[in-house]
Amino acid sequence: MLQFQILGVVSYVKMNIHGAL
Repeated sequence: MLQFQILGVVSYVKMNIHGAL
């Protein structure tokens, strides 16, 4: 379960980075 949460956070951050760029 924890791994899924980590993947979710990583993907969320990546989306924010792409959105910022």
